[in-house]
This record gives sequence, C-alpha cells and structure tokens, in this order.
Amino acid sequence: MSLLLIAQLSAITADVGEITAGSIRGVNVNASSHTTKGSYLTSAPSGGAATLNVRNTADFSSGGGSGWIIDTTNDRDAFTYTGKTAGTLTGCSGVLAHNNGATIIPQVKCIVIDGATNEVRFYGDRGDGVIEELGSIGIATAGPGVVVGHFGGVNSGNSRAGVLGESNSNNGIYGQSISAEGIVGATSTGGAGVRGLGTSTGAIGVFGTSAVDTGGRFDGNATRGNIYLPNCNGLTFPTDKAVFQIAQVGSRLYYSDGANWLPLTQPYFESSELTITVQLCARTRT
Repeated sequence: MSLLLIAQLSAITADVGEITAGSIRGVNVNASSHTTKGSYLTSAPSGGAATLNVRNTADFSSGGGSGWIIDTTNDRDAFTYTGKTAGTLTGCSGVLAHNNGATIIPQVKCIVIDGATNEVRFYGDRGDGVIEELGSIGIATAGPGVVVGHFGGVNSGNSRAGVLGESNSNNGIYGQSISAEGIVGATSTGGAGVRGLGTSTGAIGVFGTSAVDTGGRFDGNATRGNIYLPNCNGLTFPTDKAVFQIAQVGSRLYYSDGANWLPLTQPYFESSELTITVQLCARTRT
C-alpha cells in the first residue's frame, strides 16, 4: 500500500462519503455515536420545528412514521413525521430544541451507542409489536434513584421480563450493597415486587441471608400487615412437616415442629392494649 493511499485513507472523516458495506478491522473508529439504524442532525432545531435536517434519511420510511432524538438536551424526544427528502424529515410534530449533531433514529429495532449521553440503548418489540426502548446501560435516574442499567418497561403492552438470571449451580441474580438493599422490587398497581419460584424439591423461591443482620425484612403500613400468606393448600395440610415452616390452612395459621402442624397462638385483641376491670364481690357468711 502506497504512502499516498495511506494518507488519503487517514483523511477520511465522518462527513466524507458513506461506508455501506464491508468491514473495518484493526481501526479505532471514534465518532459521536454508532447506530444500527438512524443518523444525526446537521443543524440545531428549535422547539416546534416542522423540518429536521438529517445527514442520511435512508432508514426512515418515505411514508412517514415516528422516531426519537437522543441528545443531552431534551433527551429521548419522541416525534412524528409525514415525509422525507434525502437530507430532511418533513411534516414533523413534537420536536423539542436540540443540539447540532444529536443522534436521531426511527421507531424500529436498533441499537445505539451514543457518545454525548454516554449510553448504550436497545430498542425492540415490547411484546405487542410496538417498538420502544427496552434496555440501556449508562448513568440514569430511574426507580428509587440513580442506576447504571435499566431493562424492560412499564408502558401498557409491555409483556417482556426485564431481566432473566440463570445458573446451573450458583445464583441466577446476585445483588450486593454495603449500606442499602442488594435487590429492591417495587410495584405500584398490583403484582409482586419480587417473586421467587422453586420448581423442584429443595429449590427455594426466595432466599435471604445476612452475616450481621436479618436475612429478610418485610415492612407493613397503616392499612396492610408485614406479610401476606394466602391459603397454601385449601383445607389440607402440606405433607412436608420440616421445622420452621408457617402455613395458612383454612384461614388459620399453623407452624411445623418437624412432626406435626400446630396452630399458632391466637392473640387476645387485634386493637391496642385494653384495660380489663374486674369487680370482686364480697360474700358474708352467717
């Protein structure tokens, strides 16, 4: 390879031509973003812009559609458009203000590595044929606070499991924290924050342990108790009587001592402590 050709290749930048096929090996490619679908803005649009200037519109439908703009300003901006030219999307609606060079993608299955937001994002079918963001790696605010990774979605129609952890001989999912909870599950409209399922003898659905504190904590509130135990087997006691089990059978709670299922002691009062006044009557013998 001649020195002149090497110099010419070295001069290629992101703004000169398009690499549409083939491979690049042994080369460190540095750019603002890498996408499997989409392009980037060539000018900074203002809020409400009806036309977006785009480097390449090949991945956008000529009949219109939807998309997202990934940017440090108004990130995850969802917009619609009605048409396109080679370098513009026209008839746009929902566009907010953005920076020149911001990543823009159509609402199709794709993966984005974005330098400006410093995130990797995955877009796929949420379960009903609609494409939305289903996973991201990068610093973001979600749930109880700041997270490094976010998987799944809560929009209506999303039926995918956020995360599946599997192992043949170890933990499928392991969470650890020095000063807070290793794993937190939350639900707002029903269901279970954390659900464990054991599918064979000796397989424990949820296991908690601690070297210096309690293995598990279950907080109640003003309207609900700490733990809800549904009827485990109708009116029939479980066949396993191993010690330290608790079960609800026929609306009563029982515990196992290794040989039998015995009823838990019933409390005298469900309300706060009550004072019982006992009146003694003296009898006179004659």
